[in-house]
Amino acid sequence: MKEVLFETSSPAMTRYQQRFLVKNKQRLLSIRVSEVAMFYAEGRINFMKTTDNKKFIIPQTMESLVASLDPASFHRVNRSAIVAFDAIRDMYAWYGGRVKITLTVPLEKDLIVSKDKVGGFKKWLGE
Repeated sequence: MKEVLFETSSPAMTRYQQRFLVKNKQRLLSIRVSEVAMFYAEGRINFMKTTDNKKFIIPQTMESLVASLDPASFHRVNRSAIVAFDAIRDMYAWYGGRVKITLTVPLEKDLIVSKDKVGGFKKWLGE
């Protein structure tokens, strides 16, 4: 019985979210995960930014997003941002051992990997 439970909960069996339903005025849109460049928080509101630079409010918390996204494709770089691997354009060594990231979409402010997440971020890049 334990073997069956182990098999069904193995990483290979995990199903990650494939689409997000978002509202754009009165329209509902289904956005594929492959179209997402990043998720980020501004205050208490969470947003999704797509690869074509569209911004949508999403109801999910950052924690629930991390749990529902494929860790091979997305990484939480600080408490308010999750980035898609394919959206990373450049990375730079930054002050205090941190890393600055530029994405394929424009950002309003610098995207910095927090010091406590740099090790995991570098490991994620090398996998």
